[in-house]
Amino acid sequence: MLMAVCLKGGKVFDLRNNVLLDADVIIEDGKIRKVAGRSEGKVSDAASKGARIIDASGCVVMPGFKNAHTHSPMVFFRSLADDLPLERWLNEVIFPYEAKLTQDDVYFGSLLAIMEYLKNGITACQDMYFFQDSVAKAFVQAGMRCVLNGSLTSNAKSPDYDTQKEEDASYERIMSENDRFSSLSPLISYALGVHSTYTTSARLMKGASRAVRELRKGFYLHMNETAFEASTAFSKFGAYNVQYADSLGLFDYGGGIFHGVHMQDAELDIMKAKGVGAALNPCSNAKLNSGVPDFERYARYRILTGLGTDGASSNNSLDIFKEMWTLQALNHIKFDNILAPKPYDIVRAATEGSAKFMKLDSSLYVEEGQNADLIMVDIGDVNAVPFTDICKYLVYSANVSNIRMTMVAGKVLYCDGKYDIGFDKNDVIKEVVARLNRIRNGK
Repeated sequence: MLMAVCLKGGKVFDLRNNVLLDADVIIEDGKIRKVAGRSEGKVSDAASKGARIIDASGCVVMPGFKNAHTHSPMVFFRSLADDLPLERWLNEVIFPYEAKLTQDDVYFGSLLAIMEYLKNGITACQDMYFFQDSVAKAFVQAGMRCVLNGSLTSNAKSPDYDTQKEEDASYERIMSENDRFSSLSPLISYALGVHSTYTTSARLMKGASRAVRELRKGFYLHMNETAFEASTAFSKFGAYNVQYADSLGLFDYGGGIFHGVHMQDAELDIMKAKGVGAALNPCSNAKLNSGVPDFERYARYRILTGLGTDGASSNNSLDIFKEMWTLQALNHIKFDNILAPKPYDIVRAATEGSAKFMKLDSSLYVEEGQNADLIMVDIGDVNAVPFTDICKYLVYSANVSNIRMTMVAGKVLYCDGKYDIGFDKNDVIKEVVARLNRIRNGK
């Protein structure tokens, strides 16, 4: 059983109402037991008796950021394929490198990414990659929450590709992965999905659709990341991408798309009707010259919207602060509207929106009964003065250096530069560097 924890002396961000409360947070058994206003000092003292006290003075206690779309092991390819458009980036560099990855490579790459997530205030991510048992092993060992996303593809350069039989057996594979990962750990869940429409055959997609019908779960995939992908969909499928996926029954129980930069009104109509969300990745889209996702357009359609980093190979960091700032700034410029989006809406997307997209409905708020997936953000450092508004601070001024503490399921995994995750940072870095040298040398 975890030791109880009291985050004492800070301000609690009430995300529902966009207000800061003078309150202490009492955590037991991975859950928030009480948010005690300091006018209830005696109650707080009694509730925290015997607990580990963490000084939160000068900090805001808030829900951790949720990374709604990422490829954790792709830290291996950080800065190896910069300044290329997506199609060349994938086909000339990424797919050939990925074909050389082993299960152990994916495990160590995931460990490296986890350290970056925690340092940056991210408490959960939705990860799409192959060798998912290795990804899950890393997250369980570290104690971080992860939604594993189905990653089937028909691309022969990917380790996921074996023979034509794999396409015929896509239904069995998805069902097996869902059973295995849904029961693996309270920290791990599974989202049905494939890589994309352009890397996945119709035959494989039909097998996935059968799994959707049986499991009655949402479906997630890359979609409309580039203008080329969006414009060629109609000639390939006789429909736009969302229409095509929906015609196969993939969105009958909701789900989500990753990127969603180049969207038709008809596609947004389907997303609204079917409860399909969008995980936006503005830094990766900007770096790959893919375009700017229209945050306010999704809001007008009342489509659930979250934020993700994409992989470190196309970003090149795993930093939600950068995503918030970039989304805000590029939307101002691209759509010529200085009034929108509002910082509060951006922060909600990075926390509540992403959590709902990921089906982490018990990790939404700093409220009694919710999972203790929390961060402490310093509001007393030089880049916070004068402090006037929490959301403006988070979007415009704060950065990863302001993360004081990251907690998942009531366990402090990162605090003041130190990790408590079951492995040594320097050992992981050395291992990743050695493995990258092997991959780059063609072995």
